[in-house]
Amino acid sequence: MNANNTDNVINEIENERNDKQLPQVQGIKEKKDKELLKKMKYKSVDKNIGIQSLYFAILSTMGYTLLLEKSKKHKTKTLTTIQLYQLYDQNGICVFNRDCIFEKAKQLNIGLNRPNKERIIRQFILNETINSIIQIIQNNPLVSIIEGRSKKNIVNEEVPSQHKIQIITLNVNGSYKVIDLNKQALTNGKIYHEALIGIFDYIHSDGIIINGNLFNIGFQLNQPSTSIIDKISQYFYEHSLLPSNTFVPVIAE
Repeated sequence: MNANNTDNVINEIENERNDKQLPQVQGIKEKKDKELLKKMKYKSVDKNIGIQSLYFAILSTMGYTLLLEKSKKHKTKTLTTIQLYQLYDQNGICVFNRDCIFEKAKQLNIGLNRPNKERIIRQFILNETINSIIQIIQNNPLVSIIEGRSKKNIVNEEVPSQHKIQIITLNVNGSYKVIDLNKQALTNGKIYHEALIGIFDYIHSDGIIINGNLFNIGFQLNQPSTSIIDKISQYFYEHSLLPSNTFVPVIAE
């Protein structure tokens, strides 16, 4: 066998080896891409949950009383969902009831004849709830907000797009507290959310009532996160389970 033939054989062997390795390399890359997409999705879900928990903190700080429910479905990859069931103003008047949104979904035939009807209804209720919360916060004369970009629901046009507060400014006795919810979602929002979950676990219940005090602000982030969690949790355990004068803080910058 001459040198040229030898080179050709070697090249053919190398090509066959590369052809076999290529699908393996592509498979590894696709797996890594899927894992990365999952992590991004989980982070996005946690961010939205963190922002929602900050909404709860703001409402309570504004003096509203919240009846919250913890999702019975345990999620291992993302934060446990907390839902607002009812909301009462300082005069004890119910200004939000999730049952009313459910009835609205039925009247509008949301998800009718769709295979994923229950999922569509859940998304409708969630988006309507968040939008109602934002409207209530926005209506307060001592509050100003800057809305973030809301995503249009392309798949389910019958479901309204979910609005989002990006920055909120509270006027507290002439002192202005600025909170960037987008930046605080995975820090203060997550810490606050874990403290709320701590209450559910502490009293072994899927429902809790949080009574707010008008415009109390506390717990600035100037120490390690674990210390803040302990501090908030301890405060909740000492005060938030009492029948009156309970307090939920907003973590302000």
